[in-house]
Amino acid sequence: AIDDQRRNTQHTPIDQIISSDHHLDQSSINIMVEQQYATVVSSPSQHQHVGIESTGGPTKLGHKCCGGCCDMRRAVIIVDILSLVIGFLSFSVMTLLTATASIWGALNYRYWPVAINAVCLAFPLTRSFFVGDLSIMLIVVTALWIYPHVMFCLEVRSGVMSRETYHGREEFSCCCISKRIIVSAAPSGIPVAEVVMV
Repeated sequence: AIDDQRRNTQHTPIDQIISSDHHLDQSSINIMVEQQYATVVSSPSQHQHVGIESTGGPTKLGHKCCGGCCDMRRAVIIVDILSLVIGFLSFSVMTLLTATASIWGALNYRYWPVAINAVCLAFPLTRSFFVGDLSIMLIVVTALWIYPHVMFCLEVRSGVMSRETYHGREEFSCCCISKRIIVSAAPSGIPVAEVVMV
């Protein structure tokens, strides 16, 4: 049966599988990598995932912002760019300094500038708590602003996020990556790739 499958295969460049705009369903696709090419055939529905994801790289270990928006490094940079805009509009030198330092920290995988910015972001909430004008809106906005900074610091501290792991494993964006190839192992032992829309 395997020989019959191989006789009916088509040779397709891996980049074409990933970036092509034509419809790709959720059925498994058998991939036998030979440099830039893959052998594509139908495969059994039962297979065991072996942790290979997105163009052949390892499965992402880090957190995805809001469950699937982007990786935490990207989230920190986006949030702090918004903080820079707010800082310019409000003429807040402190906001400009801490947001700039946090962006530098995210770009260079340094957690301490990001952690300092997280503390500064929490200051208005702390002040409101002691003054007595705490509101639900302030709590929600502050939590959403601090959340990516805290997660980024935890990932960098644990070694999940680093210069070595980011581009090969941790990088993620729902709007920049339209298709993922997840390579698994079928019962027959033949490598299998499953196209997953994200």
